[in-house]
Amino acid sequence: MFKTLKSKILIPVAAILLVVIAVLVVYTSIEFTEFNEETIDTKLSMLSNSLNDYLRNAEQSTYTAALTLAANPDFVRVLQGRDAAEIISFLTPYIDKFQINYITIADGDGIALARTADPSNFGNDISGVRSIADALNGMTTTSFGAGGALRVTCHTGAPVYDTNGVIVGVVSAGIRLDQDSVVDGLKALLNAEVTLFDGDERINTTVMQNGQRIVGTKMSDAVYQRILDEKAQFVGTATVLDVPFSAIYRPLLNSNGEPFATLFVGISRASLTETTNVMIRNGIIIGVVGLIIAVLIVLFIVNKITKPLVDLAVFMTNAGTTGNVIVSPAEKQKMQRYAESKDEIGKVVDGCLHFIHHVEESAHELDIIADGDLTVDIEMLSESDTIAKSLIHMLDNLNNIFGEIQASSSQVSTGSKQIADGAQTLAQGSTEQAASVEQLSASISEIAERTKVNAETASRTAKLSDSIRESAEKGRRQMDEMITAVKDINDASKSISKIIKTIDDIAFQTNILALNAAVEAARAGVHGKGFAVVAEEVRNLASKSAEAAKETGEMIQNSMNKAELGSNIAGETAASLNEILSGITESNQLVVEIAESSENQSHGISQINVGIDQVAQVIQQNSATAEESAAASEEMSGQSDMLQKLVAQFKLKSGGADFNALPSMSMSKPNQHNLPENTGYSQNNSDSFGKY
Repeated sequence: MFKTLKSKILIPVAAILLVVIAVLVVYTSIEFTEFNEETIDTKLSMLSNSLNDYLRNAEQSTYTAALTLAANPDFVRVLQGRDAAEIISFLTPYIDKFQINYITIADGDGIALARTADPSNFGNDISGVRSIADALNGMTTTSFGAGGALRVTCHTGAPVYDTNGVIVGVVSAGIRLDQDSVVDGLKALLNAEVTLFDGDERINTTVMQNGQRIVGTKMSDAVYQRILDEKAQFVGTATVLDVPFSAIYRPLLNSNGEPFATLFVGISRASLTETTNVMIRNGIIIGVVGLIIAVLIVLFIVNKITKPLVDLAVFMTNAGTTGNVIVSPAEKQKMQRYAESKDEIGKVVDGCLHFIHHVEESAHELDIIADGDLTVDIEMLSESDTIAKSLIHMLDNLNNIFGEIQASSSQVSTGSKQIADGAQTLAQGSTEQAASVEQLSASISEIAERTKVNAETASRTAKLSDSIRESAEKGRRQMDEMITAVKDINDASKSISKIIKTIDDIAFQTNILALNAAVEAARAGVHGKGFAVVAEEVRNLASKSAEAAKETGEMIQNSMNKAELGSNIAGETAASLNEILSGITESNQLVVEIAESSENQSHGISQINVGIDQVAQVIQQNSATAEESAAASEEMSGQSDMLQKLVAQFKLKSGGADFNALPSMSMSKPNQHNLPENTGYSQNNSDSFGKY
């Protein structure tokens, strides 16, 4: 079940997401149920505040309208004219301006002069209305109540004074609460059902049945009695058309403080429950969709992760089982696309591509080596490149081996031919060699004497080299002291330069002071002429001092530059002395070694005298074996030619043919036993292989 990386990632993630979504759905259901009740309480509180704000705004609107009209002199003039049509024409703009429903005007005796709500109704006595009566007594009052044909209103009565301060009329501005627009506006404002009761009778509502407003029905007796008793707002539950509501009952009190009307604001609990169910259902749908999307996203991500790994695993498995590390162009293009990703998978694939390329290059280099070309250059990716190190080591060993074989085969071939020739003449030269041996013995005695003299000379030379080395050491110490002195001079020059800078600054300040003194002398007129002359002289001296300081600074800077140049030259001279001292030390060591070698040679020559006597005896035996050596050397010469042809198939690096070259041997030319000069190769010299 969990064999693949895709299943190991996808199944646990999907299971976790499913559990999380299930928990969230259960938790959301519980929370929404609790939240539903909290929401109802919170919303009822908000509705109560909004309803109170609406009623206060209504009171404020009527109050502002009444006072504004009462204080308007033009209105006082129109009122005193007692023309109903003119009064209504004047009042009409104020209804829209203050967003009120009606205005009623009465004279100073309480006789109605005009009604905007009923223009044809005027001339009756309305002084018995509480707000009109208060206004006739000089009071401005705002209250809720009924006004004639208007069942529920909010109105304000305000007195109107003439220029003498006498009450000449009354303004009553009001808002009708029994209109459809009021309850509909409240419903839109509060997002709740609204009902207006006159006493206990429902006179207007937003609750509909069959397209009609439900009016004329009665309020619950228990609720109405509670309103009458408490005369304050309360929250309760009401059933309207068999629909439960969480409701607010807000009584409207008249001027006597008695409730005469009630505003009902209700929230349907069924709608809240349905809203909750819809939200839970939407949450489940969103959760399922989110799960599907999350699974698809995880599946996409897993594919992005596993696809490169699967392709890479297939290639690596094939390479490990078949040994084929060559990547086809199509596979390489695909892996390069994977490697373009900047994530860890891209880095893994990119690293594998580099490794595969390195293996391919190594395989190509091995093919070249297998073809016999040992001059191939191996590039190392780093100091830790194991494959390159192994190839380089193999090439070095092969070059050494085949170089030695090639050199040896060549010399063996030459030597075998020389041995064959020498063996033929060996017998003939035996007699001559005996005489030569006697002459050689005498020559060696003379060489021994000269060698002894050379040893004594080399000893004296070593003592002289010690004396020269001590003198060079003393010169190097004196040069160090001179460098220190030059540095001290340079430091002193820098200090003097600072002092010159200070003098230059003083000269500059003196110049400024002299200039100021000249200005002051000019201001003093005739009396300052002598002072001006002195100031000018001081200024000239300051200028000369500044110029002298500048020239001195330049000379010191030049001296500093020369001192620094001398310091550099002294440093270079000291370095040269050190090199000379090193050379003398090395030369001294060589002379000592020559002296020791001369002594050893003297001792060796003595032993050679003894050996020559033995050689004379061996010569006779050599003559007997010479013919046998000639036959054997002929056979060895044929074998060496064959070996040389085999080795010639390999192309070696520069100098490869001189690896540890064997000395060529010749019986007829004894000096050929010495190694040739400038062979071009030293076994410890690896420069010819290049740098990797």
